[in-house]
Amino acid sequence: MKKNILNKIPIPIQVVLRLYLIGMGIFSFYRVLLLISDIDKTLDSSWYLLLKSMVIGLRFDTTISDYILAIPLVLILINHYLLKRNQLVFKAIIGLTFILYLPAFFIAALDIPYFHHFFDRLSVSIFLWSNDTNVSTAMFFEWGYLWPLISFLLLNVLMFYQLKKVIIFYRQSKQVDNWSHLIGILLFLTLFFFSLRGKIDFNVPPLDTRDAYHCEYSYLNKVTLNPTFSLLRSYLDSKLKRNAKINLIDETEAIKNVRHYLNIKEKGLKNPITRTIKGIDSFAFRPNIVVVIMESMTTHKLGRYGNPLGLTPTLDSIANKGIVFDNFYSAGIHTFNGIFSTLFSYPAIYRKQPMNTSPINEYYGMPQVLKENGYQTSFFTTHNELFDNVGGFLTANSIDRIYSDKDYPKEKIIGTWGVADDYLFEYGVTKMNEMTKINKPFLSVFMTCSDHAPYTLPPYFKPKNKKITQQIVAYADWSISQLLEKSAKEPWFDNTIFVFVADHGQAMNVVYEMPLSLNQIPCIIYAPKLLKPKIVTNFGIQLDVFPTLMGLINLSYKNTTMGIDLLKNKREYAYFNGDDKFGVINDSLFYIYKDTEDEYLYRYKTKNITNLKDAFPQQKLEMKKYAASFLQTYQTILNKNLEGEKY
Repeated sequence: MKKNILNKIPIPIQVVLRLYLIGMGIFSFYRVLLLISDIDKTLDSSWYLLLKSMVIGLRFDTTISDYILAIPLVLILINHYLLKRNQLVFKAIIGLTFILYLPAFFIAALDIPYFHHFFDRLSVSIFLWSNDTNVSTAMFFEWGYLWPLISFLLLNVLMFYQLKKVIIFYRQSKQVDNWSHLIGILLFLTLFFFSLRGKIDFNVPPLDTRDAYHCEYSYLNKVTLNPTFSLLRSYLDSKLKRNAKINLIDETEAIKNVRHYLNIKEKGLKNPITRTIKGIDSFAFRPNIVVVIMESMTTHKLGRYGNPLGLTPTLDSIANKGIVFDNFYSAGIHTFNGIFSTLFSYPAIYRKQPMNTSPINEYYGMPQVLKENGYQTSFFTTHNELFDNVGGFLTANSIDRIYSDKDYPKEKIIGTWGVADDYLFEYGVTKMNEMTKINKPFLSVFMTCSDHAPYTLPPYFKPKNKKITQQIVAYADWSISQLLEKSAKEPWFDNTIFVFVADHGQAMNVVYEMPLSLNQIPCIIYAPKLLKPKIVTNFGIQLDVFPTLMGLINLSYKNTTMGIDLLKNKREYAYFNGDDKFGVINDSLFYIYKDTEDEYLYRYKTKNITNLKDAFPQQKLEMKKYAASFLQTYQTILNKNLEGEKY
């Protein structure tokens, strides 16, 4: 019976179906692997919705498989009917099929560590690391996720043997070709076309990432996607004209809104958001400023914000002794976002990398303003300064000296990310001692990296926790204690303001499409001899660090940025970026806008997953307008080359 049915299916179609099933089996294996790797979220999911995710995922896998098999299908038909079943040609076609599948399977392997870090399927954002292939390669091969790559190699071997069986099947097949097979082939090609499209109805667009969103649980929606599909879709979207420059709102209206939000009264200046800030300008008070940008230090890791593991005694302690901002958010989810927005007070726009443009844009931010007021400026990073073009960008933007792995002893470099955090601080204190010999205050910015996978603990640090992800947080906090202890012994300590802020957070306790923990970060200003402790509960974002510091040291300057002094002004909302989306938050609601124009509105304090966008249409519009106005105004400033213009 089975043979009779198969005999009615043309041999070329049987071959393509076998190739399809092999590919689908491997894609499904990687989806299961992803589910197992995040077993806690998987077990917390509804089994019905989990099964639904797997079934919908087959649609995405089918579309990618069919694109891969399109050329082999045509070649198999030509070889079978025109070349009279040439066995050598057939073997070459099968070899081509193997080669075409390889990139998709490799992407599926890379997707697992990427998903764990960003809570998103692989996208064009991965190319933001392409300027340093050594680091970007190490991030995946040393991330503690070697097992997906090992599985990639083993599955390739398995596929090789399965393809050999297909070759044997084709060689041994004895089906007699006849014209009745033409109908079957035409029907199959029709089905194949619809599978490529992902949908039968021509009145709706082809299969798209938004079709993965079948329920209210972000985790299950994201699991549904095929990573090759999401990567290609994001790449094609990034090339669309509408995505080259954002167009969220009319630019005239956006500027008007931003001037209102920032209470700008001055008119007639080239830069529409320039305002003059008056200070005392006392030359007797020029404190040193040390900005520590901590890698991935979400508030969810701190005891102050409810973490019970006691990982951050240093940060918890100085939060009680300094000015602490308890509702603070990063501008984006990448290190370059954190450095850029903290120092230059402009937001993150989707996937744009502001420090890697040609030519390099010059901003009137913290380094230049302080340099104009007599400060020395320096930046310390643990690794290669070429990563994210940090060295080139900061050098062009008033940072006098970049210290990186080229400056440290080779024996101090312990891993992919260069030297350990505590050595970075030890080296930095030595250099700051040298700076004090010049009768000028200094701005020193440190970018730590220990809490970035692949994790490397120095052998002399003895952790109390068992998990490496906890050990590394404890180490990062301990390193900060070393910075403060060493600095406290120096005469310049009493006249120094320390700022501790993260570049971005980390995906923890995920509830929504945008994990809030990826943008919720600590911000502490610590100067025990200069500033009194204070708790600020109003919303703040990285853009506000620079203006707030300028307010504390009471210097006059032209504020050409989108930041505010959080000790004198208030934000109605915080807004932040997540590559293909942005979020806006107030005391009760969390709004998400995707570049596909999908919108979500949640009551985040109760972790409610019901989309309330239709229940609160006015609030939704106001929140969108707030963020869109700032982002569009920044785009206009870039379009007109006004980012460095202060008049």
